[in-house]
Amino acid sequence: MSDKISIYGLSGSGKSCFIFAMSQALSQGIEFADGELMTVITPDPRQMVRLYKAYDKMVNGYWPAGNTQSITYNFNVRKALEKMLDIEITDYRGGLLDSDDDDDQEEQDTLYESFNDSKALLFFFGADTIKRAFQGDMYARFNFQHFNALYSSYLDSSPDAVKTPVLFIISKADLLSADELLKAKEFIKDQMRQFFGRGTNLTVGITAISLGRNLSNYKGELEGELDIRASAGNLSIPVLFALYHQMGVKIESVIGEISCGQDKLKGVQKALGHELSRSTLARFFINNESSIRNQINSIGGAVASKKEELLKLNSSMAAIKSLLLAGAEIYLGGERIN
Repeated sequence: MSDKISIYGLSGSGKSCFIFAMSQALSQGIEFADGELMTVITPDPRQMVRLYKAYDKMVNGYWPAGNTQSITYNFNVRKALEKMLDIEITDYRGGLLDSDDDDDQEEQDTLYESFNDSKALLFFFGADTIKRAFQGDMYARFNFQHFNALYSSYLDSSPDAVKTPVLFIISKADLLSADELLKAKEFIKDQMRQFFGRGTNLTVGITAISLGRNLSNYKGELEGELDIRASAGNLSIPVLFALYHQMGVKIESVIGEISCGQDKLKGVQKALGHELSRSTLARFFINNESSIRNQINSIGGAVASKKEELLKLNSSMAAIKSLLLAGAEIYLGGERIN
């Protein structure tokens, strides 16, 4: 079963263009410190063609049109060709978030319910919107309150809400100077302070992404320099953020399986000791030694396999943490993780 990552943002916030660019960038692979590559590639040929055509349109100087419907993309995450996770990324059409059209209500309900089964929530804010908010544009500022309200509704509907990590993404970051970017991050942390407050036990991050340098959209024409590489523009960070959380969950599960297996092993070893303590005559009529030893070998092999899996997961998680903290600010319960 795929782990679901949901992307939310108003129209023009850069959600779809991020997916198009990310799919091309991460298919090239992210190189870890150990030299192994992690790739994120869709296994669906039709989706692959759709994503590539949208990216190719950008290469040829045109911005893809905004979504008229919500779309879910599926990806395999592999390290050194070994599958780590299946993920699905749902790009909900931005117009749903601030629509008051009755015809959109059913699709809006689906969007709101999607919070409950998402493994990570990615909230997109365009740098152009943030700039307008700086300048006192009340509608631009309303966007942030809108997301606060959405999340408050989610808290009411799900007792496990705080277990779902949230990443705030400043898209179109090439529109901001270094000073403006710092200001933008502080602005988001101020406007979305319920996420960054102490004592929440919520994992929340903030990052900035860009698809290149000096990019602009003039009547649908793309001007500037595209830079679609896994190592450029922080394009890998949103996926790494979600992946880091899910690998943590998986590590907890594997540790539980190891503990359970070790308990079973102790029980079977005890049974073997009891079997060997029986008299030779009794064992002549009913001898369970071979069966018990087979159980010991089977359980021991399974535990050893899980321990090997745990080592790999810990190694990959450490590598991901290094990349993640280099490209994002991560907070747990209001405290920044270093």
